[in-house]
Amino acid sequence: MHVMKPVLMSALDKYPYCKICGGNILGNPWKCETCRFETHQYCVELGRPSRHRFHQNHPLTLLTKYPSQEKMKCDICRENIYDFNLFCRICTFVIHINCALKSKHVLEALRQKFTGTWSFCVGKLCHV
Repeated sequence: MHVMKPVLMSALDKYPYCKICGGNILGNPWKCETCRFETHQYCVELGRPSRHRFHQNHPLTLLTKYPSQEKMKCDICRENIYDFNLFCRICTFVIHINCALKSKHVLEALRQKFTGTWSFCVGKLCHV
């Protein structure tokens, strides 16, 4: 378990990248007090179980991998999930972190899915 705290950019590695979403850290970094785990402030906040704009009925929990042995596909982009994800323990809704970070796109994809006008995303963050 990581004990995260906000730090100055100078406290990070030379070319810092978020260990959750993989993006470059350009500001508001957080770092684990006991190891080299670094992340964005926004990604740290994803670690708190909460209701998100794209799944308001149940809380989503940040997991490091899917909680079973079987492969699971992201409910947005339909690609396999191998690492960090947001998971609903009530209805098993699951989404890649990078798909969640494109929440405006996610809202449209969910609307399409539930209205029967589903189309796969084309953004690079959704791995399609």
